[in-house]
Order: sequence, then C-alpha cells, then structure tokens
Amino acid sequence: MTYLRKFGKILLWALLAVLLLGLIATLAVRQPGVQTWLVGKVAGSLSERIGTEVRVDRVHFVFFRSLRVDDLFLADQSGDTLLAIGGLQARIGLFSLFRKQLHLQITEVDQLKMYLRREAGQTDLNAQFLLSALAPEDRPAAPPSAGSGISWDLQPGKIRFTDALLSLRDEVGGTDMEVQLGECT
Repeated sequence: MTYLRKFGKILLWALLAVLLLGLIATLAVRQPGVQTWLVGKVAGSLSERIGTEVRVDRVHFVFFRSLRVDDLFLADQSGDTLLAIGGLQARIGLFSLFRKQLHLQITEVDQLKMYLRREAGQTDLNAQFLLSALAPEDRPAAPPSAGSGISWDLQPGKIRFTDALLSLRDEVGGTDMEVQLGECT
C-alpha cells in the first residue's frame, strides 16, 4: 500500500508541475517583451526561409482582442526596402479556432512604404521572390472542397491607411508611378 501512496504523490506532484508550467507559459506569452522576442524568432526564421532581411521592432498582442506591430521592415533580394510599416494595429471582432473564423473590425496601417520595382532585363517584380518563397510546395490541382476543413473565414473589415507611399517603377513596362495617401479608409 505504501508503494501505491508514493506513486500517487509522485503523480500528483508531476501533474501540479505540468499545470504550473502551463500557467507560467501562458502568463509569459501575455507579456509584450516575450511577444516581441517570439516574433523576433519568427522573423529570423522567415528571413532564412526567404533569403532576405525581415525585422519587427515591437509586438503587443492581446488574445482575442487586438494586435499591434511597430516598425515592420522587409527587404527585397537586393537589400533595398520592399515594405516598411511604422505601425499596424488590428482590432479583432471574432476569433474562433474551431470554426476557423477571424473577423477584424478595423485594421490601421501607419507610415506604409511599399516599393515595387522591375529593372530592365528582369521578368518579375522585386516582390515575386516573396510570393514564390511563401507559396505551398505542393499546390493542389483543384481547389479544396467545402468539407476539406482547410479554408478559413477571414473578414478584414475596414482598413485605414495613414501616411502611405506606394511606388511602382517598371523599366520593362515603362511605368513609373508613385501614390501618396495622407489618410484613406
């Protein structure tokens, strides 16, 4: 009987340790510093995958309510700026993991700078490498069926841009265009 008691105590302590570690991990992930560290690791991994620089200065995520990203930077393959965002904030209206739903109420993008280029002799824009690197390797021959469980219901809601610059310089097509937006919804 004493062996059974010892086993029960050990099992109870192990269960309490697992629950305590889970609680500590949950509380840690809610801290902005930990979130920024985690996103830095993800940005580093993404940089390796696409072969160019990806940086994020700060992230603050309130579960099921909002997401804030400060100073997002993405370089093209030549090291020039492809995308820079001073601040991005999204308010989440509905998030359901089991129903695969994400509805955003409003997304605010501050100080967006996007520079698309295609120089003479190139066939693709400078952003094509990103699309190619992030595309799934095994593309399905047909779109997934409604019952396959792959697709999400994503509704972006309102998108507000403040101080945005979009630039397209296409030497092959002869297009040189810049669009500046003070504030646009």
